[in-house]
Amino acid sequence: MSGDYVLRIRKVEGEKVFGEVEFTNRGTTRTNLIGTFDGQRLTYGNGALTVEGNRMTGTRPVTNFPRGIKIDLTKEK
Repeated sequence: MSGDYVLRIRKVEGEKVFGEVEFTNRGTTRTNLIGTFDGQRLTYGNGALTVEGNRMTGTRPVTNFPRGIKIDLTKEK
């Protein structure tokens, strides 16, 4: 499975993170995101990303894909 995975952070209030996730594979799926950031790890829904500098990496389970997807994001300005 491959496709684009875009995470947009709209607002941060303390440890709470608000944004949007857009995943494109066979179609485009957009969902709102409300997560928690503890200084090293962003957790949201059933996903978790480790933050290192301008990169976020992790995995997220996906329906009908038991191994889930690997996520590797780089911050854009």
